[in-house]
Amino acid sequence: MRRTGSAVLAFGMVAMLAAPATAAEFAEVWPGLVEQIERAYVLGDAAGMRAARDTLKGLLDSELTDDQRSIA
Repeated sequence: MRRTGSAVLAFGMVAMLAAPATAAEFAEVWPGLVEQIERAYVLGDAAGMRAARDTLKGLLDSELTDDQRSIA
């Protein structure tokens, strides 16, 4: 994947990974967030990493179980 494609992908992932409102949605969001972090790291994509951080902050502000919160 080219670097320009990663920026578009990162912004698409941010939209897709908007912070879930419930703990049940955590299972749907978490795998994509981990993938986004890994991809941003490998590509050296600072904007993608910041987007992942913002998504993670949103997760921590949502209603997670104690186990989910410790994972996040």
